[in-house]
Amino acid sequence: MENHLAKGKHILLDLGECDKFILNDLTELLHILKTACFKSKAKIVGKRFKIFQPQGISIIFLLAESHVSIHTYPESGKAFVDFFTCGDEGFPEIGCNLIIDRLKANKIEKRIIERVI
Repeated sequence: MENHLAKGKHILLDLGECDKFILNDLTELLHILKTACFKSKAKIVGKRFKIFQPQGISIIFLLAESHVSIHTYPESGKAFVDFFTCGDEGFPEIGCNLIIDRLKANKIEKRIIERVI
């Protein structure tokens, strides 16, 4: 049997009872994700976003280590975050905790998947 080593951490957040104004503020969301990446020691190499009408935003940052994304639903106070880093250098938990704090989430469901090769 082949020996498998953990090569990445994939964190999924389902956040509820978030600040509805922040969930629809592109500038603030971009700042939150940028700060989360910086604190996690992840390097941003690209970004895209989509603003939905009448509300909601999706953002994805391409990282040298993988990616981070957020999809917001201000009408229900929810956000879904996907933070995936490959290798042992980054700290995605730190970034996720910052996102939870900045969105003022009161309901938090966190799943952590250890990615292996």
